[in-house]
Amino acid sequence: MQRDANLVRKLLAYLQGIEASKQPEEQVLVQPHYDEVAVPNGFRIDGYTGQQIDDQLRLMLRNGLIVGHEVGIGIYLDYLTKKGHSVLNNG
Repeated sequence: MQRDANLVRKLLAYLQGIEASKQPEEQVLVQPHYDEVAVPNGFRIDGYTGQQIDDQLRLMLRNGLIVGHEVGIGIYLDYLTKKGHSVLNNG
């Protein structure tokens, strides 16, 4: 799986909005929409499949752009890291 810089920036912007509205210690479940699986409150990004979004979220965790943990579909988001904010602001 290869990093998609455009999708990463879109996801970081989306996650930054979630981070800004959540409580400090709260973890928020972030799940992409899948056509073939019922995902309550799943989100979409035009031009990308749910699998592509899920893959990028997992890469972002592993590469230290966000802190959280993986679940079956999606992630629980704690926060964007300094590295994640840097990628977003320098995109």
